[in-house]
Amino acid sequence: MQAALDFFAILGIAAVAWRIVRAVFRAARQGVDAFLAGEVAKTRERRGDVTGMDDAEAHAARARRARWRALGAVVFWSAVLALPALLPTEAAPIYAAYALLWLLPGKAPRRTDIAPYGR
Repeated sequence: MQAALDFFAILGIAAVAWRIVRAVFRAARQGVDAFLAGEVAKTRERRGDVTGMDDAEAHAARARRARWRALGAVVFWSAVLALPALLPTEAAPIYAAYALLWLLPGKAPRRTDIAPYGR
């Protein structure tokens, strides 16, 4: 029985770690996207393209919000991973319950009908 509990605990830790890694990469991607959109907005401002500049600034703002959401997810999943170890009870059953996360679908990427930067 203990071997099965340990096996599922390892699967649970791996599931939470996988979600942390995905959130870190999502935050990095959104950070790069926000930076590039800001640079596009600056370039369009220098060229006098006010409409394009507004579109690029709006896209940069969306990317910054998404980056903060992803960083929040990193903090949340890190807390979920660390919390059972800090509790006075045995952590293995809690980590084993985390194995159910493999059955839940991950967050699907959002698709938009319009291209960024007004292309």
